[in-house]
Amino acid sequence: MSYCSVNSCLEKQKAGYNQTHQPFHRNPSLLNVLIKMKNQNRSDYTIQSTDKSLTQISKHADLNNPEEVKQYIANKQNVTDGYKKALCLAYNKYADYYQIQWEMPRYK
Repeated sequence: MSYCSVNSCLEKQKAGYNQTHQPFHRNPSLLNVLIKMKNQNRSDYTIQSTDKSLTQISKHADLNNPEEVKQYIANKQNVTDGYKKALCLAYNKYADYYQIQWEMPRYK
């Protein structure tokens, strides 16, 4: 059995990561919404699901354009109305924080 010194063990590359791996940088406008939710004592699960939903929307639509967001959600294929509703509720938190007026679509 071979043992390594502390320095040589730290130099070894871990599986699945390259040595120049950079941590994920979150959009600051999303971070503000999540911090506000944390300060309002929302559950960690609620904050995580909102983060995931807003990140998903932001990959495909401009969060500052409610019509583009509404169109993205409406045209989303192979998802349930419950998922679309969750996306809308997450965006509603973003819109409230940044005082963006939008009419949330109804999904059952």
